[in-house]
Amino acid sequence: MATPIPPEQSIHPYQTSSELEPYKIPINIYISQNSDHLVGVLSASVIIHRGRVLLIQRIADGDWPNVWEVPGGVANDDETILDCAVRELWEEIGLRASAVTAMLGEFE
Repeated sequence: MATPIPPEQSIHPYQTSSELEPYKIPINIYISQNSDHLVGVLSASVIIHRGRVLLIQRIADGDWPNVWEVPGGVANDDETILDCAVRELWEEIGLRASAVTAMLGEFE
């Protein structure tokens, strides 16, 4: 069995494109620069491989029981939106992202 990686090491180097520069700032700064009514940010990873989308299922006895969704979660104040997506991918399913290639959208 593989040794789990401590949470502080779950963010590792990954590649991004220049179009993602606006999302490479800490969440607290992003919120202050982009909206008067944002109080937090969620980030998720959409993995498409060979035409299939990776979904995970929530536990039966938690919030939104048995719902299928993409890996993601709430961003910490000191991390970037991109770091959040990479961290959540690792924490929820143990996958390490080598690249973040696009922003699919923003919703308020």
